[in-house]
Amino acid sequence: EAIDYISRNRDKPFFLYLAHNMPHIPLGASENFKGKSEYGPYGDAIEEIDWSTGQLLRTLKELGIDNNTLVIYASDNGPWIESYIPREHSGTADPLRGWKMTTWEGGPRVPFIARWPGKLEGNRVSDEILSTLDLLPTVASLATAELPKDRIIDVYDARVFLLGETEKSPREVYLYYDACLLTGIRENQWKLVLPRPEHPDGTGWWGRMIEEVKTIQLYNMDNDPGESTNLADQYPDVVAHLMQQIEVARDELGDI
Repeated sequence: EAIDYISRNRDKPFFLYLAHNMPHIPLGASENFKGKSEYGPYGDAIEEIDWSTGQLLRTLKELGIDNNTLVIYASDNGPWIESYIPREHSGTADPLRGWKMTTWEGGPRVPFIARWPGKLEGNRVSDEILSTLDLLPTVASLATAELPKDRIIDVYDARVFLLGETEKSPREVYLYYDACLLTGIRENQWKLVLPRPEHPDGTGWWGRMIEEVKTIQLYNMDNDPGESTNLADQYPDVVAHLMQQIEVARDELGDI
């Protein structure tokens, strides 16, 4: 269906959003991929997604629109890991801490790949902060489309960053929400994690994944992406600054 859509719209601007059901459980893979991976059913599903992506990229080349099409490949969250899910049915976020439905880095921090031959430099890698939320103004800017004027657009146009005209992302702050619970904030290399009870009220079924955090925690994401060493006592000024940012977020977006 995706290939057919691209083919039918080859001569005009088009937008394709392709959200694979896989690798969400229950897993499945076609006969050509079952048992082919060393990682079991999850690996089989991933290999089929890789193949499928290759089919789309090949279509763009065959239609002669490869150099005029921006392709973005990303995940919405890290792996879903719970005790009732067989280990070979879910991925891993190692060396990051946590997984889907948590706000440790293994939940929201995911790979983001952008491909646009002739426009984007190949093999460029960045550790800057960016959110899929920022795709709205970024893609609108690339397409010279106007954003809605009847609401606050509190995300960032990353066009010049994506094109490599700057190495600095426009996003400096990232807010960590677990369901509707504000659990922390990141600014530059610093991530602050707020205290919280286990399974907080108001978070619904999502809350079963939220464990207790007894004290404020501060991590340096540059050298500790696994969130293993709490530096809150060593940098009280950083904690105070980030807590001010937390209060701004609570005023603007809320907390439970």
